Amino acid sequence: VETSKITILKDWVHKDLKPDLTILFDLPVEVSIARLNKVGDLDKFEREEESFHERIRNSYLELAKNEQDRFKVINSNQNIDIIQKEIHLILDEIFT
Repeated sequence: VETSKITILKDWVHKDLKPDLTILFDLPVEVSIARLNKVGDLDKFEREEESFHERIRNSYLELAKNEQDRFKVINSNQNIDIIQKEIHLILDEIFT
């Protein structure tokens, strides 16, 4: 259900545009919420229930699964240096 809502929104905002590359920084919801709570001053979206965030995450992971040629998923529950190396590898693969 959430995937179709994302698709409807995407089509409404930019129907004829499709990126060549989408990097999805994936993070378990509980880790994301813990990080947000350290920052404080959360907006309406960030204050949503954990189940909401889990549905959104799963929707994006489903999109990535269905469009593997475009999406590159990075496990963002890693050291920043590892994440940066993964980004460089992805960009090197595509643009060299």
